[in-house]
Amino acid sequence: MAIILDKLREYRVHREREKWAGVLAAAVSASPYPPASTLLELRELGLDFLPKTPRELLLEAKTRKFKELVEECKQAQLMGRKDSIKYLAEKYLNDIKNNLVTLDIHVMGFSEILGWLGLFAPLFFLCSVIFVPLEQVKLLIMSSLIISIIVSLLFFSGKTPREFSLPSPPPYYFLPLLFTPIALLVLPLSVSLLVTSAITAVLLYFHQKKLLSYIDIAERIISRATGSNLFPIVLGRKLRPRDLLSKKFWGFAGILLKALYLLLTCGSEKYYENASRLLDFFKEYKFYMNRFREKASATYFYALIFVGITGLSIAWTYSMYIELSQISVPTGEIGAISIPDVRSLDFLIDATLVAASLSFSLAEAVMRDGNPLYFPLYTPLLLLTAYSAFYIGVNYIKLV
Repeated sequence: MAIILDKLREYRVHREREKWAGVLAAAVSASPYPPASTLLELRELGLDFLPKTPRELLLEAKTRKFKELVEECKQAQLMGRKDSIKYLAEKYLNDIKNNLVTLDIHVMGFSEILGWLGLFAPLFFLCSVIFVPLEQVKLLIMSSLIISIIVSLLFFSGKTPREFSLPSPPPYYFLPLLFTPIALLVLPLSVSLLVTSAITAVLLYFHQKKLLSYIDIAERIISRATGSNLFPIVLGRKLRPRDLLSKKFWGFAGILLKALYLLLTCGSEKYYENASRLLDFFKEYKFYMNRFREKASATYFYALIFVGITGLSIAWTYSMYIELSQISVPTGEIGAISIPDVRSLDFLIDATLVAASLSFSLAEAVMRDGNPLYFPLYTPLLLLTAYSAFYIGVNYIKLV
């Protein structure tokens, strides 16, 4: 067991080093310390995924980006200049810019793949229920929906740069979802999940808003640092110097604030130049993060359209079976055709609407937030759209 835990820890460490190599390069380029010393100091300030000693720094640089950063740090240390590290940081920013350009292609792939798995396949199988035994149709529909959920997690992960992934929310935010089985006693599955996920969505909305507000606070702090090297002026009245090291400042903001802390405590002849460099890198990372979130939001628009179409299409099929069940021949087989009892389709249709909504909400959470745990934030509106479209289709759209 200890070996497994060590392997998992090693995997996490290497993953974090690879993830933050670009931001670390920006921090090192603006630090008053020598490059290798900066990485070791950042370790002491809370970045526990960095090596503890110079020897570990040389031996444990195994991932591609972090190894490249360590090599540039060695060269910069020998030459006494950090220009190459600055260029490396800019190179990683250009990689992010290129990912932004290709995101539109991923959005189109999103709509096509999930459209087939979450809409066309279940609808096709549902229409074939008059030819295929109902139990087999249930199996085929649920299989296609499970595949669509897996695709949401696997295909779309990594499309948003890991530097912009939101930290996981506290586990207790998901407690309302545990009451879904209880709600099932009096409500359909879709409505039960709609009610419980709406509570979690509200909690996640304010949590996410708070996380993003810390990015804005960090930007204001670094912006003030470009005009003064005095802690009281840079931090204002409410913050203390150690607050720059707080875990509230997550992601690239936390790393760049730690670099600012080194700059403020150590001082430097090039203080204002280095502070301005930190601000420039910060603004670029924030700009690209906002652009990714804006572009990824387009997937939510597509998702709402698709689940609405799904609800209407299933409603049309359901209405057709209602009409067929009212013909003079009793429900059952007519030659090679078997007309299903519409009541036997209720749960299957409800589960189809839920699974389609979940697959789209997972895809949106992975693409926009870089973290699938934010899926309840997008589930309620998707479920409401799907269920409303189905209800309107059954009750107000008559078959010609």
